[in-house]
Amino acid sequence: RRDSLALTLYKGVVQVFGVRDPVALEELMLLLADASSSLVEESSLSDTLSLKLDTLKRYLDYLEAVFLISRAEFYSKSRATRKRKRKKVYVTNVGLRNALLGQLDESLLSDAAVLGRVIETLVHEHCRRLQFHLSGPGARLFYWRTPQGHEVDIVIEAAQRPVPTEVTYRSEIPHKKLRGLDEFEEEHSPPFSLIVTSDILNLEGRRIYIPLWLFLLMC
Repeated sequence: RRDSLALTLYKGVVQVFGVRDPVALEELMLLLADASSSLVEESSLSDTLSLKLDTLKRYLDYLEAVFLISRAEFYSKSRATRKRKRKKVYVTNVGLRNALLGQLDESLLSDAAVLGRVIETLVHEHCRRLQFHLSGPGARLFYWRTPQGHEVDIVIEAAQRPVPTEVTYRSEIPHKKLRGLDEFEEEHSPPFSLIVTSDILNLEGRRIYIPLWLFLLMC
């Protein structure tokens, strides 16, 4: 997997952008694969990889430019707030993420936390396609989070209106899991909300519960 990663990065990034430290770029890609769907602290990554912060930021830009990763900003009407908050990072292909981390067998299904990150990565990948069809090239996805840590996983912007999307891959959803969605709906009044589940198909008010398999077919 490291040889394949090195070749992909060399052809797609090192040659094009003249990267001076391809080993650090490989290590960065592996860290991002493991952290896919998580908030990322750029200063922490630069310390871990012994890279200058400006260099780390350039490497992230390079990886995004060749569509190996995508980044989601905090959802806000204020551009300054969007830029100030940490970003979530996703590997753009869940198969690549699993291959890089050697998670290609049934063991992936036994760790609920890891499986949750993989499914959110997959949903984010499909939301990017949906956003592209809605808004064209250059359209971005967002996330939202309260100071207390209540989060909406993905926010799609359609016709300048937000559509919050929560990924909850389970058959029974405790109300506390949707606390972030409650607060987002109160603050931003979206036209509707999406909740991606394992097997629930339901409509409750302006909330659409949809099984993962059906969501993937739609997007």
